[in-house]
Amino acid sequence: MSGGTQMAWIGVVEESVAAGGIKTAYDRMQRQMGFVPNVTKVFSLWPEVFDLQGRLFETIMLAKTELPNSTKEMIALVVSKANQCGYCATHHSEFLARYRIGEDVIHQLAADFLKAPLDDKTKALLGYAYKVTREPVKVTAADIGFLRSLGWSDRAILEAAVVAAQFNFINRIVDGLGVE
Repeated sequence: MSGGTQMAWIGVVEESVAAGGIKTAYDRMQRQMGFVPNVTKVFSLWPEVFDLQGRLFETIMLAKTELPNSTKEMIALVVSKANQCGYCATHHSEFLARYRIGEDVIHQLAADFLKAPLDDKTKALLGYAYKVTREPVKVTAADIGFLRSLGWSDRAILEAAVVAAQFNFINRIVDGLGVE
């Protein structure tokens, strides 16, 4: 369990004492990312959820799907900013930079995505993710029809909804457990 520096309001399995599947996952993240995110560590006390969450994240965010990974990261940033989750907004801004999205675009996405220098089609999808986050009960068939009229497929719209839901979930874990 965590000692020294507190990275959340609950204990976690630290890298130095990790064993089994948690250690394997930590080692993989260390190789892939150069660090083990604190949001990952917070799941370590519940190995079954740790494993499922890791697989879910990889399937949603890292796998090649209809939506480009950079677009999924934009959704993660817009949702995290809508939820005022500083931890996630910071990390997804950094991830967007890895996709060679310019710093000015990233800053504008975080400040007001509607003013970001993006095409109308992408802005509409980000607007949908924002609405799914802030007022999901107000999403209508007309919203979906509008996205279709811009050329988004039903699969892409589903992916956007799933990414938004994933980050609404993660944002609440991060903020609800004080992850730093």
